[in-house]
Amino acid sequence: MPTNDKTSLRTHYRSLRKLPTTRNVFIVPKLETIPPRPQTLHTYLSLPGEIDTHPILSWAWDHDIQTFTSIPQPNGVLTHHPILPNTQLSCHAWGMMIPDTPATEIPDLDWIVVPGLAFDLSGTRLGFGGGYYDRFLATHPESHTIGLCFDSQLHPEPLPREPHDIPVDTIITETRVINAKTPPRR
Repeated sequence: MPTNDKTSLRTHYRSLRKLPTTRNVFIVPKLETIPPRPQTLHTYLSLPGEIDTHPILSWAWDHDIQTFTSIPQPNGVLTHHPILPNTQLSCHAWGMMIPDTPATEIPDLDWIVVPGLAFDLSGTRLGFGGGYYDRFLATHPESHTIGLCFDSQLHPEPLPREPHDIPVDTIITETRVINAKTPPRR
C-alpha cells in the first residue's frame, strides 16, 4: 500500500484502473435502496476502468428523472449539460465521452454521482487532482452525493482530507452500499 500522501495514492489507484475487469456491476438495484427517488440527477460519464454509469442514465430516463452531466474545462470548472436518451456523444480531448447538448444552468440537484480514484468509509474522496468536483459540490450542499467504486478502490484507512475536500454521502461498490454519513466502526 502506498504512503498516505495524495500523489502516491493517486498513482496506486490509477494503476488499479488499468487492470482488466470482466465484472458486470449492477448498480441500479443498489441505487434504488437510497430514498427518496430523485427528480434530478447529475452523473459523470464513466471511463474505462470505472463502474459503468450508463445503466444509471437508462434507469433515470425510465423513471422520468431529469439528467445532467458535465464537461471539465481548462479553466478548472465544469460546464453542465442535459443528457437525454437521444443525446449524441463524442470523444473529448481528455478521452471521455461528452454530450453534444449546449451548456446550461442546472436546477437544484437531488443526487450527484461523483467519480473518484478511491474513497474511504467516511466518504472522503480521492479525485484526480483538479478540484473540479469539490468546487462543483460546494455549490450544491443540499444534494445527496454518491461515489461509485469497486471494492478494490475502498481505502482501508482514512484518506488525506484538506479543508476544500467534500466527502460523499453514500458509496456504492459491486458488493455493498455504504452510508458514509454514519461513522464507520473500526
